[in-house]
Amino acid sequence: MELLDDHMCFACGERNPEGLNLNFLLDTQNKTLTAKFTPSKKYQGFKDIVHGGIIALIIDEVMANLAFKLSIPAVTAEISVKFIKPALVNSELTFTGKIKDDSKKIIFTEASVTNAEGSLVATGTGKLLVV
Repeated sequence: MELLDDHMCFACGERNPEGLNLNFLLDTQNKTLTAKFTPSKKYQGFKDIVHGGIIALIIDEVMANLAFKLSIPAVTAEISVKFIKPALVNSELTFTGKIKDDSKKIIFTEASVTNAEGSLVATGTGKLLVV
């Protein structure tokens, strides 16, 4: 299956006016992908706290998009997110995805989220299915 990018992805599509418009920094040597995002109040759940679904979405994005940027056609098969502390709105978050292990069919990934102070906010793991 060919995975095509029409630049309308909610997370990273630069042509999607309602998306997050994430930009990435790829480190091919270490197989990591990093994105920074400062969520406004429109992304909150409880007052001044970023909705967990937004955190999970970007964790998924840095893991799956890493494979895409490394020219590995893969889609998310499984994702798990552990929330460690609340992420606050209007505070920059750094998301980093990494490939832990890969085979011909499955890629095992992990991700971390840190706040502007460098504290760990959330972690994630994933399995990507090579298509």
